[in-house]
Amino acid sequence: MQKGIVQRIIPNGMVAVELESGGKTMARNSHNVSISEGSIVHVDNREIVQLVTYKADIWRRATEEEVEQIVTALDQQSLKNQMIFKDALFIDHLSDEFELVEQVLNGVVGEDRARELLHVSF
Repeated sequence: MQKGIVQRIIPNGMVAVELESGGKTMARNSHNVSISEGSIVHVDNREIVQLVTYKADIWRRATEEEVEQIVTALDQQSLKNQMIFKDALFIDHLSDEFELVEQVLNGVVGEDRARELLHVSF
């Protein structure tokens, strides 16, 4: 068991947790207890999962118009962030890059559509 603080609630019973020992993780709320951002939780190591979205899934889900808008917005980011996004095969939902892409997509297509485009890949 590891102790941590809930940083973000993810759909489908998942939570992003900042661990007391350092680092971040995703955990499944398998007991369906009521928790909120800032809650202190104990994470069973068996509940830790990695959530990713493959970049190809973003492009498959997006319309042609959305792709044009997203690429334009991403091209306005720093060269470093552009290269990270272009070279990565997937985006880990706990990474700084995920937060950046989420912000960009929220600005381009709105929060609901961004959530759809960034949905976990299976």
